[in-house]
Amino acid sequence: MLTEGMLVLDKTLMGVIELDPKEILVDGIRKELGKTLATMFHEGFIFSKKGPNEIENIEQKFLMIKDKFTGLKRSIEYIQDFLNI
Repeated sequence: MLTEGMLVLDKTLMGVIELDPKEILVDGIRKELGKTLATMFHEGFIFSKKGPNEIENIEQKFLMIKDKFTGLKRSIEYIQDFLNI
């Protein structure tokens, strides 16, 4: 139903400004993706002082970030297919 609704939406005029709902949606998705990535990096790359397991700790953090990126990639691909963008 959402896909059909997005495909039906046309550009509309709001006064003298032309609005494209699909473009507004894509811009909103980009903005949210940027916020999500910034939060992921901020929370994911907090390291403790060096210790005997520091290398393993760094590897775990990178693996966690990799898993989160994989999930985001799948989500973006799904949204692209769903909204035909």
